[in-house]
Amino acid sequence: MSNYSISTSLNDPATAEILQRELYYPFGMALRGTAPLVPEIEQEFLYNNKELVGETGLYAYGFRYYDPAIGRFTGVDPISDQFAWVSPFNYAENMPIIGIDLHGLQLFVIHGTREDKPSFSQAAISEFLRISGNTYVDDEFKWDAPQFNGQSRRKHASENLARYIYQSRIELLEKGIITEDEPVTILGYSHGGNLGIQTTRIFGNLERKLNLITVSTPAFNTNWKDAYGYGGNIEDPMFSEGINDHIHIVHEDDNVARVARTFSGHRKYNNPDTRNIIITDEDVPINFGLGITPHTELPSHPDFPTFLKGVAPLKPAPAPNFPKPSEINNEN
Repeated sequence: MSNYSISTSLNDPATAEILQRELYYPFGMALRGTAPLVPEIEQEFLYNNKELVGETGLYAYGFRYYDPAIGRFTGVDPISDQFAWVSPFNYAENMPIIGIDLHGLQLFVIHGTREDKPSFSQAAISEFLRISGNTYVDDEFKWDAPQFNGQSRRKHASENLARYIYQSRIELLEKGIITEDEPVTILGYSHGGNLGIQTTRIFGNLERKLNLITVSTPAFNTNWKDAYGYGGNIEDPMFSEGINDHIHIVHEDDNVARVARTFSGHRKYNNPDTRNIIITDEDVPINFGLGITPHTELPSHPDFPTFLKGVAPLKPAPAPNFPKPSEINNEN
């Protein structure tokens, strides 16, 4: 691994000059004995673009310091309960070649119909963390989701979710787990995805943007705007100003998506900014049975995390600069 700082001539690229070069072992310790270049302009943001702190040999990673000589942080990860399978001092889950350690971004996972907890496997959640760029998982939000729940019920729940996201963020800021410039992603399963879309509209009305992942969510599309620029369906992402990037994932044999078409629902979104990803039965084979359908089994299916490894990450979202709880309501 290496890090180069170069000076480039716009008139003649051939005259580009290397001003600083650093070579590393995988965990970030400086590799010596390789005829290092003596820098003319020394800068301290080196391994993974983190600041090397003075003569300590430690890198500043937000709220912890990292020692590349031992490949460990000097303090306990304040969100270590989210990653019980590794040491709270670990760096990048001991895989520095393929991963880097971020610092406390938030992924809110929203359950679907007739659930009180999301049904994604831990392996799937790990892949969603990679896709979202987040490291902190919050799956504690609960909403009233009977088998038949309409948009008005989800509208009320979206206001509660927006307030929940805000309150959670305040608590994490006070504990020093996250910083104010860190973005938020909503991961919604089934009608939890519809709820997530309505929640992004709330933040869009307040000129804030979130990232969104919907899984097995019935897609509602509209093809018109009213005089104020709003679409006819409040769960159409095309008309949410609060979405920075959106990935929609659904199995080709999803029975709920099929039924939803009867009620103006679809499998895919028409929104040109939505990345629709259709999973085939070859990708994730699911046999229908008593209470077993592609809709119910996809989140916990053992082949689902493997499929997710091929999904490219979301675009980085801007810091939301969240509103006060009194500002949050869903009027559109």
